[in-house]
Amino acid sequence: GDVPGPEIEIPTGKANLKSAKSVTDANDDGYASPGEQLTYTIVSTNEGPADATNLLVQDKLTNVLGNVNDTSSTVVSVDIDGTKTNYTVQNLIDGIRIPTLAKDSTLTVTFKVTVKADLDTTTVTSIANQATIGDTTPKTEIPTAGADFITDKSVTDESGDNIASPGEKLTYVITATNNSDADSDDVVLKDEMVNLLPHID
Repeated sequence: GDVPGPEIEIPTGKANLKSAKSVTDANDDGYASPGEQLTYTIVSTNEGPADATNLLVQDKLTNVLGNVNDTSSTVVSVDIDGTKTNYTVQNLIDGIRIPTLAKDSTLTVTFKVTVKADLDTTTVTSIANQATIGDTTPKTEIPTAGADFITDKSVTDESGDNIASPGEKLTYVITATNNSDADSDDVVLKDEMVNLLPHID
């Protein structure tokens, strides 16, 4: 009779990519300050069931290039499960082709840029960016330099002897100075006066 041959398994369906993009700033305060280095990371995992073939990895950096220093010498690292290959920023803009990203494999793209020292944070309030990996379009955005507040509180007594005498009027002054190039909206000024209220009329 017929002898059955060995079983051959072939995956069905297509690759299912899960991608995300993030950006961190050098001092980790969440703002892209003038002169500061930013690190971009794109991570894409193929959750299967099939391998991803001829995978396009592209980031045109449309809203980034005009706000950062020259990137001609910037290294773009592409890591697939621990195997790294270096590319240029122009390669990334044009699109990098990955022959195969196997099921359960992870691709990580990292590169660093430096915000222009003379970036006008009053007109450029954030730097947004979107990449393309296969049929996914991970994006990220970071605000530019935030407001840097310097606050001060002082009190003077009516007689000027620096002693809060019974029945004497005290004058409190609170100042807040925005010591940055960025505007700040919806500023809240709060003083709970916990140690003051029990002692005044």
